[in-house]
Amino acid sequence: MGDSEVLEPYRLTGPKRDILDQCFTDAPVPDKLLQTHRKRPMPSKLRGILDEMLIPSEEMKRATYRSISRAWEEYAAGGENPSASMRSPTGASYKIVSIEGKGRGVVATRDIKAGEIVLQESPVLVMPHPDFVPLIFLLLPKEALEAILLLHNARPNEKRFTKERGDSAHNRLLDTLMGCVNSNSFKGEASFGPIGMVLLTGSMFNHESNSNVRRHWDHQLEQMVFKTVRDVKEGEEFTVHYSDSAEDLKKYGI
Repeated sequence: MGDSEVLEPYRLTGPKRDILDQCFTDAPVPDKLLQTHRKRPMPSKLRGILDEMLIPSEEMKRATYRSISRAWEEYAAGGENPSASMRSPTGASYKIVSIEGKGRGVVATRDIKAGEIVLQESPVLVMPHPDFVPLIFLLLPKEALEAILLLHNARPNEKRFTKERGDSAHNRLLDTLMGCVNSNSFKGEASFGPIGMVLLTGSMFNHESNSNVRRHWDHQLEQMVFKTVRDVKEGEEFTVHYSDSAEDLKKYGI
């Protein structure tokens, strides 16, 4: 294992950076739903756009709206650094490191007792599941999209949008975002039904069938809570159980 300080990338570079920058210019787009937003949309405009996306329930639409609003509050106007989720907070019970054969992972910085909360995280996006509308991504601020693009993409060759809609920068961006999200997204059970979500730090946990951490969705806080189910020694990796389905695990690149 290495230090969290040597983890890369901390900055978005190369084709991902180029595509993201191209989508945040003044160039016209062929469809208004492909429009990105350099300034926070007015609440009425944001709700109107979500209405057009045929989200399955009002409760789901409100949860999505709240997560987008949080993203604008956290990332816009020089707020949260897009790479913050890749760094280990001072004094936290975990640190993010490079693990041979796995890439990034999360390990304990001290001995942890069973039942301790390791992480509580608000998703950068709450979204309908399983009928996700990818255009929702484009309602997020550029910095939040950059944070998502820093996640591992286990499905770089999937090109649904460019194949179906043409090889434009916006469609390439949607393909890349979908690869990152499909490789990292979590499912949860809200009071109104199933939801999907994009977590950033939470996506650093690797899979293990007999994991030492379990997760649950806190309805009131709208956060995913990661809690140990047994004692964990300092330096030991924290793991979560992604799924029993071989098809689901393949999606994560396992």
